[in-house]
Amino acid sequence: MSTILIYAGGLISKGPQESEVYVMDWDSEHLRAGITIAQSTWTITRLSGTSSPLMTKDSEVILSGARTTQVRLIGGVLGQQYDVSNTITTTETPPRIKDRSFTVTIEDM
Repeated sequence: MSTILIYAGGLISKGPQESEVYVMDWDSEHLRAGITIAQSTWTITRLSGTSSPLMTKDSEVILSGARTTQVRLIGGVLGQQYDVSNTITTTETPPRIKDRSFTVTIEDM
């Protein structure tokens, strides 16, 4: 299993049997200096198809330094696309809520 750095608006391809770890870099593009992530939530929305099971997630964490987040994506249905969204809450006063997403296409790898 490898770790894949992703960016907002990106397109990722993965196989239906693969389990991959994805890291969202909030550091340089989305957070001002000195601001960190207090909370992180990942959601998956199916964009195409109706077959089950859905792609699933686990291992949702805020990484060391609190400026990047991580999730592991598991499975998915061949030929379907999913929107994977990461919503964070910052340590600013008042806290800001930010959301970035990317698309995952399930392909025969």
